[in-house]
Amino acid sequence: MKNLDEAAYKGNIGIMELAKFHSKASPAQKSKFTELMRKKYAARNDVEEKRVADEIWDHVQTLTAPRAKARGF
Repeated sequence: MKNLDEAAYKGNIGIMELAKFHSKASPAQKSKFTELMRKKYAARNDVEEKRVADEIWDHVQTLTAPRAKARGF
């Protein structure tokens, strides 16, 4: 059997972390997540997009495990 790893690409947040976050998050935390995602996709440059992606990841990690070193982030 092959070991299937999660795809790593720029801005990738693991699906398992997102599922765990959305199952535990309060409505306010989900709203913040949605607003951060809007900011990420409205980013004017790569630096701003990276900053917001890091903020999203930190927000997700408040309800999941300590922040892991994600490739491509």
